[in-house]
Amino acid sequence: MSQSNLLLFDANGLKYDYDTTKPNLGSTTFTKYQVVNGKWILYRSIDFNEAIAGGSSSDIVTADKPTGELSLPFSVKSIRRLQDSCDSSTVFAHSYYGGHEKVYTSAVPDMCADFPNSGQGASSLIIWPNKSWNLYNQKYYEGGEKNAKSGWYPTPSAVGFPNDSLKSMRPA
Repeated sequence: MSQSNLLLFDANGLKYDYDTTKPNLGSTTFTKYQVVNGKWILYRSIDFNEAIAGGSSSDIVTADKPTGELSLPFSVKSIRRLQDSCDSSTVFAHSYYGGHEKVYTSAVPDMCADFPNSGQGASSLIIWPNKSWNLYNQKYYEGGEKNAKSGWYPTPSAVGFPNDSLKSMRPA
C-alpha cells in the first residue's frame, strides 16, 4: 500500500486518502485536509472549476508543502496533484489554475492546440524551480515577450499578459 499524499476529512471525521488527481470527488462534504507530501490544488467545483472558468482565489486552496490538519473554506469537489519533479512549466486554461492543464518541459511554439476549448491561449501557470521561461502573446515566439521566473502565477495579470493570450513559450 502506497503512502497517502493528501488526506481529506468529512464532517463525521472519516478520513479519505488520495495520491492522484481526481476531477470529481462526488457528493461527500469535506471539512478538513492534510497534505502528507506533494503539491496540490483543491477546487470548489468538479473538473477543476472548469464550469466557473477557474473562479477566484476563494474557489481554490493551494498546498505546496506538508501541513497539519487544516479546515477547508469550502467542500472540495476536485483535486489536482501537481507534477513538480522536473524543471517544467504547468499551464492552465483558466485563471486560478482552473480547467485543463498541460506540463511543458521544452519549448512549445503553439500552445493553442493544447487548449482548444479555452479561447485563444492559456491564463495561469506555475513555473517550477531552476528554470525561467520566455512567454509570448503570439504563436511561434512572436509578438510581446516577457521573461518569467520560478513561481505561481494564478491570473493573467500575475503572468503579465491579457486573458487567454499566452500562446507560446520556451525556456530562457
